Amino acid sequence: MSAIPKYDRATKSLSLTATSPINIALVKYWGKVHEQLIIPANSSLSITIDQADLCSKTKVELIPTAEGAEPQLRLVLNGKEDKITSRIRSIIELMRERTQGVRAHDDQGHTLTLDASELRTHSLIITSENNFATASGLASSSSGLSCLAFVLSQLYGVSESFPDEYTKFARLGSGSACRSLYGGFVQWHRGFQAIQELTEDSAKVSDQSLARAVELSQESMEWWYNNLSILICVVNPGDAQTYQKDVPSTDGMKITLETSELMKLRLEADLAQKHIDQLTGYLEERDFPKFAELTMKESNQLHAVCLDTYPPIFYMNETSRQIIKTATKLNGQGNIVAYSIDAGFHVFLFTLKENQVKVHEAMSVLPGIDQIIITRIGREGVKLI
Repeated sequence: MSAIPKYDRATKSLSLTATSPINIALVKYWGKVHEQLIIPANSSLSITIDQADLCSKTKVELIPTAEGAEPQLRLVLNGKEDKITSRIRSIIELMRERTQGVRAHDDQGHTLTLDASELRTHSLIITSENNFATASGLASSSSGLSCLAFVLSQLYGVSESFPDEYTKFARLGSGSACRSLYGGFVQWHRGFQAIQELTEDSAKVSDQSLARAVELSQESMEWWYNNLSILICVVNPGDAQTYQKDVPSTDGMKITLETSELMKLRLEADLAQKHIDQLTGYLEERDFPKFAELTMKESNQLHAVCLDTYPPIFYMNETSRQIIKTATKLNGQGNIVAYSIDAGFHVFLFTLKENQVKVHEAMSVLPGIDQIIITRIGREGVKLI
């Protein structure tokens, strides 16, 4: 998973472009035990969404800086200038520190090498766009920052020093971003067994807090690829008049860890890991009803700990709750649909293709849904284009 950057001899600039999918956690990540290194309080398991329907596209350019001037950093997000956050800055600084130089090729197919000292003085322009609403609970940070971290690593010629290290780079931008480097089902391992390990050697834990594709038999993985349908209910924000969340995920996680007694009990019982083990088994067994039940319970627990946070955090709105009620009615004779809601009001629905029409018809009549996106599991994670 590497590429040679393009070199423009006229401007003496380097560039690379990639796309990356969103992912939705089935076993939820909520809360960090190390803010700077983005070490999660618990492991999580996600499903990658086909990036033909939802993705981020990011182009990064390295441009020579005028003599005597300081290297500049620019971010253009969805056509508008945006701020370079401290997390983005930390990824850039890490890539500049790690670079040993890079090989590039021009339009004529000629190859050249730029050394590390030259790369470190170049200015950086990041142009990124999402084909869906940003900061709305549709996981734009997972796709956008996984895309950015991977492109930067390739542009600076940084190779992995151990397997899955690219997921660590993505994690430093946004925790959930590390799960978007792969397709299918992905587990983000928290990296420690006991919390004292973090105190003793946080760098070691950071190197272990990585995302990896869930290992299933080829037959089981293909069964899910071929049979699972995903319906994303894009919910109207209502009175909020914006798709952006009232409480950003980073802030919400911090307050929940500080104040929620339910969250403390969830962590003490290590329910996330228990659910990951169970869900992995259901995936291998191709057991949709049990997959559905556990997926919904995990979603419910996320919003329960948010409600138990003081002051309480509300991500769902009335339309979100009506979708849950409708799914519950559809499941009256056995689970045919599962819902999952991250920190937002949009609802991800999972059903077998044989029930897709029935589920879609039941949801499409509900007021407050702007759009229902019908998609599937993404076979690919981040990729260069």
